[in-house]
Amino acid sequence: MIFQEMKAGLIAGAIIGGGVLLGLGYLHWRDAQREIGAAPYRAQVQAMRDAALQASARVAETEKRLQAAQAEQTKKDGDNEKTIADLGRKLRDAGRLRDPGTRGSSCPSSETAPGATPGTGDDAQGPGVLSAELSDMLRTWAAEADAVNIAYASCRADALNVRQ
Repeated sequence: MIFQEMKAGLIAGAIIGGGVLLGLGYLHWRDAQREIGAAPYRAQVQAMRDAALQASARVAETEKRLQAAQAEQTKKDGDNEKTIADLGRKLRDAGRLRDPGTRGSSCPSSETAPGATPGTGDDAQGPGVLSAELSDMLRTWAAEADAVNIAYASCRADALNVRQ
């Protein structure tokens, strides 16, 4: 009996040991199969990572160029606005405007701003002098037109820069 019990114990141990070995062998085989199947995907993933890094570098370079262009355009816009402000101030300082096409008007010489009244007070009521209201309205329209022109020049420069 003891021999039969030992025999049964050995058979049970062999079955259990064989099952453990078979399970470990299966795990190893499964991992090897996964490696075989995953190898092409690893290469694709690495290629995608490399492409993403290159795209990120291109994006960074493009952003850098756009920021430089924006800074340059901001400087140009500031210069344009300063020029317009200076010209507007000269036009305001000139006083009332004069119609240069009116007959008998004593139009200012080419040394003064065209359409501006010379600094002498006795010409203020002469022929071709525009009313103060009309002069102010024309100055306002000129300022608005200048603002539109500055905005257009800025937008055009941006559009041309984007196309390059």
